[in-house]
Amino acid sequence: MNQLKKILFALAVTVSLGLVGASSAYAQLTCSSTAGNPIVRSEGIAELVGTITFSCSEPGGSPATAATSLTITLLPGTAGITNSTATPPTISIDNSAGAAGAIAGNTVTFAIPAFVACAAVAPAVCLHTLIVGINPSSAFPATTIGMRVNIFSSGITFPGAVRELTTTPNNGVITITTSQLDVATPLPGIAAVTFTAGTAFPQCSSALLPATL
Repeated sequence: MNQLKKILFALAVTVSLGLVGASSAYAQLTCSSTAGNPIVRSEGIAELVGTITFSCSEPGGSPATAATSLTITLLPGTAGITNSTATPPTISIDNSAGAAGAIAGNTVTFAIPAFVACAAVAPAVCLHTLIVGINPSSAFPATTIGMRVNIFSSGITFPGAVRELTTTPNNGVITITTSQLDVATPLPGIAAVTFTAGTAFPQCSSALLPATL
């Protein structure tokens, strides 16, 4: 029995050391996020929601990162992403051209390629920027495309907001410190134009309408 315990303990130590070695073989990115929260039409079925920006840091002197993925889920689940298959939302990495995401209902998933070893650049910290949506700073801004969402089907009304939840695979490559953000606030159509364009459109009031039309 004691011999068996020794063998099991040795195996546990070996596995633990293997896992530590595997996790330290690649650099880890720590990312905080911000997002635009535009006023959109509550009746809209293809409203452009806010751009999401991830500011990431990689420890200096670290090895390369592993390739991974990043998934944006819109909440509530009825807020479906309505981009056409020809113009899906994109992610721009370090102001590169936009790379298309894969849409599935209210989610879109982006492939994140491996970053070069920060040790090769040798600063104190390597910084990376990931932008989901329109990125005018991209090398090819016309290739960056925002998320369009069916706000009407979401059922969200003012002062509520459509939110995004960012998740990554459980492989330790990326840690998101702010994973939920508001990306759109619905208002009835004319009011939405009033708030975004600043034009004072007259609003009909039932109290001022004649009894018959």
